[in-house]
Amino acid sequence: MQAHLDAMGFLLQPVVETATPGAGAYMNEADLQENFFGASYPNLLAIKKKYDPKGLLYTVARVGSEDWTVKNDGRMCRA
Repeated sequence: MQAHLDAMGFLLQPVVETATPGAGAYMNEADLQENFFGASYPNLLAIKKKYDPKGLLYTVARVGSEDWTVKNDGRMCRA
């Protein structure tokens, strides 16, 4: 399974991105932050940490979501 994920993320995805620059992203993208937020991500993360230092506001696939994991039952827990 991991070999298939690596092939998608490291071999096929770059080819698709080259052929379709700026075409959008899916929720299961290998590099969610880059695909959704681009170069703005570090600045957005700094703003989030400034106004939400304890991480009370969180959701899947948003700024700061890499600090969380989704369990099998759908609950989010700190990574």
